Amino acid sequence: MNKNSRGFTMLELIITMAIVAILTAIAVPSYNQYVIKANRNVAKSDLMELQQWMERNYSLTNSYLTMPSGTAVTAAALPFDNSPRNGTAYYAITFSAGPTASTYTLTATPNANQNDVACGTLSVTNASVQTSSGTGTAAYCWSN
Repeated sequence: MNKNSRGFTMLELIITMAIVAILTAIAVPSYNQYVIKANRNVAKSDLMELQQWMERNYSLTNSYLTMPSGTAVTAAALPFDNSPRNGTAYYAITFSAGPTASTYTLTATPNANQNDVACGTLSVTNASVQTSSGTGTAAYCWSN
């Protein structure tokens, strides 16, 4: 072979491809978990915002079930029902009333594109009881 030839040998190319494959195998799952966690944090923030909205409504009507206009509070009455509010929704937010006029539950259910096995569905009540339905604990899901 000519000593002046330039380029890579097949062995060098295979080693480089193996290194790139190993780095990709480590980086992609880590990135996916980061995205899931970021979307979960947005959903938690949105639930807290809706909880504050419910408290303001309660201070006006003395009931979580009635709007100041006299109409019933439903999921459609919430300021928003997806998280995040703009762009692709990763969580659907629902409102459950009762059993009394002084209790409610707000729930954020992950959509199919938010594969959050660790936390699953996030819920918060009027008493600020925070729960999750995933494999992780509620303390992990709501503090992370």
